Amino acid sequence: MSYGTKHIGLVLIPTFFVYEVLRTKKFPLLSCFAMLVFFVFALIQQKWIPTRSFESQMPYFRLDLSLILSNLRMYLGQPSVFFENGYWILGRQILFVIFSLFALSGLSRKSNLFSKTLWRSVSIYEIFAFLFLIPLLLWPYNQGIRFLLPLMPLFFLYVFHGARESGRYMSVFLLIVLVISYSINLTSSYFGPWNQMDNPLTTDVFDFVKQNTDPKDVLIFDRPAFSGFFTKRNSSIAFISKNDDEMFDYMRSIHAKYLIITEFIPELKDHMLGVVQRNKGMFNLVYSNPAYKIFIIQLNSAHGI
Repeated sequence: MSYGTKHIGLVLIPTFFVYEVLRTKKFPLLSCFAMLVFFVFALIQQKWIPTRSFESQMPYFRLDLSLILSNLRMYLGQPSVFFENGYWILGRQILFVIFSLFALSGLSRKSNLFSKTLWRSVSIYEIFAFLFLIPLLLWPYNQGIRFLLPLMPLFFLYVFHGARESGRYMSVFLLIVLVISYSINLTSSYFGPWNQMDNPLTTDVFDFVKQNTDPKDVLIFDRPAFSGFFTKRNSSIAFISKNDDEMFDYMRSIHAKYLIITEFIPELKDHMLGVVQRNKGMFNLVYSNPAYKIFIIQLNSAHGI
């Protein structure tokens, strides 16, 4: 089961091993045996239920300082989407900074982050978070908040640890702020009272996709689960790439045929439109309305799909 959950499952194995080493200060033979059993059953599973998902991605992992710093910069700001209000970007950023300060305070108090005895007080949560982040920083295709979701419960755990130290009612106050922020965001979301599902611009674009694309075509969209559900097409997430070549490599690796750019994430929209504008010969506009643009991807032989 751990192997089947891919990234998060594979990280659990070394997490338990490292935690036991730190806790007992001994080489854990029982954990080594458990790891051996894991690898044996993983090989059996690969034999009977083969998948190339891991093998196909291995060549893309690389120990590159510029890549690590780029991913770190992008991922650090992604949790701010949890404070999205749907109307005011600066408000989202302010809330994110405030909650992040509380989280840092809670983490430092809980694990003695800045002390010489860090290794004695570190918990399995911090070990998991650290090991979980390593593959994300070494993989060039930044996936936004998607891969950080398993860490968000820890983020809010540390937020409320820090809040508890700041006052008796601070945790309640922060919880109320979260509820208000989410309630405001709900009014502008797909599933809120003024949702985009009934918006003619959205229904038109999905009708166009269903009528003018092949069921086997792969779409790039900022909400792939949403587009996949309503169009019955394979969809992959759009992301902010380090450069155009990185985006082209990504498109080629997933055999993307169409790029859908929306108005709903301004930073992502500007980035993707920039890619298109710089490489006009590789993208052909086939549909447009005030909220959506659909391009057919026609990469040249140097990048070809």
